[in-house]
Amino acid sequence: MTDSTPARVNKAALVSAVAAETSMAARDVARVLDTTLDTIARTVTAGGSVSISNFGTWLARTLPPRMVRNPQTGELRHQPARTVARFRIAPRFQTTVQGADPAAATVRKRPKSR
Repeated sequence: MTDSTPARVNKAALVSAVAAETSMAARDVARVLDTTLDTIARTVTAGGSVSISNFGTWLARTLPPRMVRNPQTGELRHQPARTVARFRIAPRFQTTVQGADPAAATVRKRPKSR
Protein backbone atom coordinates (compact mmCIF):
# COMPACT_ATOMS: atom_id res chain seq x y z
CA MET A 1 0.00 0.00 0.00
CA THR A 2 1.14 3.54 -0.61
CA ASP A 3 1.36 6.71 1.45
CA SER A 4 -2.10 7.61 0.17
CA THR A 5 -3.66 4.63 1.98
CA PRO A 6 -6.92 5.75 3.58
CA ALA A 7 -7.48 5.43 7.33
CA ARG A 8 -10.02 2.63 6.74
CA VAL A 9 -9.59 -0.05 4.11
CA ASN A 10 -12.53 -2.26 3.14
CA LYS A 11 -12.28 -5.57 1.32
CA ALA A 12 -12.52 -4.04 -2.16
CA ALA A 13 -9.75 -1.53 -1.41
CA LEU A 14 -7.59 -4.30 0.05
CA VAL A 15 -8.07 -6.43 -3.06
CA SER A 16 -7.17 -3.46 -5.28
CA ALA A 17 -4.05 -2.65 -3.27
CA VAL A 18 -2.82 -6.26 -3.28
CA ALA A 19 -3.58 -6.62 -6.98
CA ALA A 20 -1.60 -3.47 -7.75
CA GLU A 21 1.38 -4.52 -5.64
CA THR A 22 1.54 -8.11 -6.91
CA SER A 23 0.45 -7.57 -10.54
CA MET A 24 -2.22 -10.24 -10.05
CA ALA A 25 -5.72 -9.91 -11.42
CA ALA A 26 -8.13 -8.46 -8.87
CA ARG A 27 -10.46 -11.43 -9.38
CA ASP A 28 -7.64 -13.83 -8.40
CA VAL A 29 -6.67 -11.74 -5.38
CA ALA A 30 -10.31 -11.67 -4.25
CA ARG A 31 -10.54 -15.46 -4.55
CA VAL A 32 -7.33 -15.92 -2.51
CA LEU A 33 -8.53 -13.45 0.14
CA ASP A 34 -11.96 -15.14 0.38
CA THR A 35 -10.33 -18.56 0.72
CA THR A 36 -7.93 -17.27 3.38
CA LEU A 37 -10.70 -15.68 5.43
CA ASP A 38 -12.94 -18.76 5.05
CA THR A 39 -10.11 -21.01 6.25
CA ILE A 40 -9.48 -18.78 9.27
CA ALA A 41 -13.22 -18.73 10.11
CA ARG A 42 -13.60 -22.52 9.77
CA THR A 43 -10.49 -23.21 11.87
CA VAL A 44 -11.48 -20.84 14.69
CA THR A 45 -15.09 -22.07 14.64
CA ALA A 46 -13.79 -25.64 15.08
CA GLY A 47 -11.89 -24.51 18.18
CA GLY A 48 -8.46 -24.17 16.58
CA SER A 49 -6.21 -21.18 16.14
CA VAL A 50 -4.51 -19.57 13.15
CA SER A 51 -1.13 -17.87 13.61
CA ILE A 52 0.62 -15.67 11.09
CA SER A 53 4.20 -14.85 12.08
CA ASN A 54 4.81 -11.20 12.93
CA PHE A 55 1.10 -10.43 12.51
CA GLY A 56 -1.06 -12.22 15.07
CA THR A 57 -3.22 -15.16 16.07
CA TRP A 58 -6.96 -15.75 15.71
CA LEU A 59 -8.46 -18.07 18.29
CA ALA A 60 -11.72 -19.11 19.92
CA ARG A 61 -12.15 -18.43 23.61
CA THR A 62 -14.91 -19.74 25.85
CA LEU A 63 -16.27 -17.22 28.34
CA PRO A 64 -17.68 -18.72 31.54
CA PRO A 65 -21.30 -18.27 32.59
CA ARG A 66 -21.94 -15.21 34.76
CA MET A 67 -24.60 -13.01 36.26
CA VAL A 68 -25.32 -9.76 34.39
CA ARG A 69 -27.46 -6.77 35.30
CA ASN A 70 -29.92 -5.02 33.00
CA PRO A 71 -28.82 -1.36 33.32
CA GLN A 72 -32.35 -0.03 32.76
CA THR A 73 -34.21 -2.19 35.25
CA GLY A 74 -31.42 -3.41 37.53
CA GLU A 75 -32.70 -6.95 37.06
CA LEU A 76 -30.08 -9.71 37.43
CA ARG A 77 -30.08 -12.52 34.91
CA HIS A 78 -27.90 -15.48 34.07
CA GLN A 79 -25.61 -15.15 31.02
CA PRO A 80 -24.75 -18.66 29.76
CA ALA A 81 -21.22 -19.63 28.71
CA ARG A 82 -20.38 -18.53 25.20
CA THR A 83 -17.57 -18.80 22.70
CA VAL A 84 -16.10 -15.68 21.13
CA ALA A 85 -13.44 -15.05 18.50
CA ARG A 86 -10.31 -13.21 19.59
CA PHE A 87 -7.31 -11.77 17.79
CA ARG A 88 -4.00 -11.52 19.61
CA ILE A 89 -1.58 -9.12 17.93
CA ALA A 90 2.03 -10.25 17.51
CA PRO A 91 4.68 -8.27 19.43
CA ARG A 92 6.54 -7.21 16.26
CA PHE A 93 3.35 -5.94 14.65
CA GLN A 94 2.46 -4.07 17.87
CA THR A 95 5.89 -2.42 17.81
CA THR A 96 5.39 -1.48 14.17
CA VAL A 97 1.99 0.07 14.93
CA GLN A 98 3.43 2.03 17.85
CA GLY A 99 6.19 3.35 15.57
CA ALA A 100 3.43 4.87 13.40
CA ASP A 101 5.55 4.95 10.22
CA PRO A 102 3.26 3.56 7.49
CA ALA A 103 6.13 3.41 4.99
CA ALA A 104 8.10 1.06 7.27
CA ALA A 105 5.13 -1.09 8.28
CA THR A 106 5.62 -4.68 7.16
CA VAL A 107 5.17 -8.09 8.69
CA ARG A 108 7.52 -9.83 6.28
CA LYS A 109 10.22 -11.86 7.91
CA ARG A 110 13.67 -10.37 7.94
CA PRO A 111 16.11 -12.17 5.64
CA LYS A 112 18.48 -14.54 7.38
CA SER A 113 22.04 -13.27 7.40
CA ARG A 114 24.78 -15.63 6.36
